[in-house]
Amino acid sequence: MFRPLLHRDYRLYWSGTLVSFTGTWLQSTALSWLVRSLTASPFLLGAVAFCSSAPMFALSLFGGVLADRLDKRRTLFFTQAALSGCATLLAYLTISGRVQIEHIMLIALASGTAAALDAPLRQSLVYHLVGKQDLPNAIALNSVGFNSARILGPALAGLIIAAWGQGVCFALNAASFGAVILALVMVRVDTRPAQEPSSSILSDLRGGLMYIRSQKTILGLLLMMGIPHVLCFPYQTMLPIFARDILHQGAGGFGAMLSFAGIGALTGAMSIYHLSRSMGRGRTMIVAAGVVGLALIGLSQSTSYPVTLACMVLAGYGTVVYIASINAVLQTLASDRMRGRVVGTYVFVSQGLSPIGSLWIGGLAEFSSPQFAVLSGGLVFVAISVIVWLRRPDIRLL
Repeated sequence: MFRPLLHRDYRLYWSGTLVSFTGTWLQSTALSWLVRSLTASPFLLGAVAFCSSAPMFALSLFGGVLADRLDKRRTLFFTQAALSGCATLLAYLTISGRVQIEHIMLIALASGTAAALDAPLRQSLVYHLVGKQDLPNAIALNSVGFNSARILGPALAGLIIAAWGQGVCFALNAASFGAVILALVMVRVDTRPAQEPSSSILSDLRGGLMYIRSQKTILGLLLMMGIPHVLCFPYQTMLPIFARDILHQGAGGFGAMLSFAGIGALTGAMSIYHLSRSMGRGRTMIVAAGVVGLALIGLSQSTSYPVTLACMVLAGYGTVVYIASINAVLQTLASDRMRGRVVGTYVFVSQGLSPIGSLWIGGLAEFSSPQFAVLSGGLVFVAISVIVWLRRPDIRLL
């Protein structure tokens, strides 16, 4: 599993992203708590998430095209700098006491725009750093780094919020992007496209979508990503309500919930290699879907903090196994000239559709209850697991 770390450029990049991921989780935790402090509306919680992810819906497919047309390393300098700037502005407004919900929504739109272009570039860059043979293990290691930060970040955020407030978390996140930028400066690999583009951006986009449509298994995997990201994964926007209003926890308790999910996710990332070898990637992702579904059902019914933490561990474990397995298979199945566009479409269905999901779960929680909104997502995940196992042997036997 650790073979990709033998590649110097990947080792540098992975180390930089580990620092940046920690900053990202600091900001994510602090932002959720800040929004919950500014408004009691579940719908506005979903609306902030909508603003953050709406640009993914509009731009991530074009980000995939750009990943096939531009020098990935150089373009990432600009997207990482833009994300750092957004975090700096949010830190200033929060520390100065001027922050309002409208400011958060506008900054979320700006950072979401940069992230929409950044995500396909980052994910397709890994192929250049390690090559096709080590790509699945590199994706698993990316999950290890992300989820290690997911354990540290929220727990650290809870302490920082209690001591100095949310603005310090945003400032630390702004600084953390410097680690990735420094790593990109030191990377030597050539990340330019193999050949100069011979058609327009729109033609490339259309060609990528036609390619995906012609590949039954790739299309099926993308549907397996898209449906949960609309109907299931936005449950995370409800977690501040669970922590504060149902479980009667403060910022530290909320951060612990996210950290326990990170513990499960890190365990899942470390086990992907062995699960895939023993069960196959297809069966692994199907079983993982069932695990997430059962964890969300348990979370929706829990009024006990320890039981909730156990459900968060299971949800984190199943989620990272599910997502990382699909990501690795997609990049392995995609042809070299289409990989950026397949990754862009993956980002679109995994993050670009989140605005719809955020509004859906926020509205469902507003008019029913947060518990019912999370329960519905768990039932959908269980249904996906059963249907794909029975009806899609091309995926089950991967």
